[in-house]
Amino acid sequence: MAEPPRSFPRHPVFHPGELDAQHRFGVADEAERMSDVVTTRLSVGVRQFVESQPFMFVGMASAAGASMTCDIVQSRRDANGDLLPVVRVIDTKTLRFALPATPDGGGGRIDAAACDGRGVGLLFVDVVRGLRYRINGRATLRADLPEADSAPWAAGSAIVELAIAQAYGNCGTRVVRLKPAR
Repeated sequence: MAEPPRSFPRHPVFHPGELDAQHRFGVADEAERMSDVVTTRLSVGVRQFVESQPFMFVGMASAAGASMTCDIVQSRRDANGDLLPVVRVIDTKTLRFALPATPDGGGGRIDAAACDGRGVGLLFVDVVRGLRYRINGRATLRADLPEADSAPWAAGSAIVELAIAQAYGNCGTRVVRLKPAR
């Protein structure tokens, strides 16, 4: 049985579970030194990176908070067959994405409605260059957006708007590098 997390003072970047894991694995000092790389805004370069990725991972804690659900979301194609961005950055602190429809709400897929009002984490992985970028924030379901604001997805789509709380690059050491098909 897992031992309960220790009590830590409020930290500007890490939650108590992260602090406990850092102490257990002996990396608390290193994590503290690196905490200044965590920001609440997306730069122009990060915007270009995340909007150019063909997929992302979406993670969310269950309603009980004890377990996590993770899903991979791939870019969709428009009527012409062109690849749509997997996310659209609205401004430095906000982005939007559409989740695939889950007719039965099951199958291990994350449903857009389940994200509403919850903490959601996004992970972008560039398997060619070996880059990773994390974005965590609070999600709001936006099914009421007019066509201009819902683009590139259809008006009336279940779109998740994420208010960014944390954004940071991850170490790409363990990213399996793939070569593009010729």
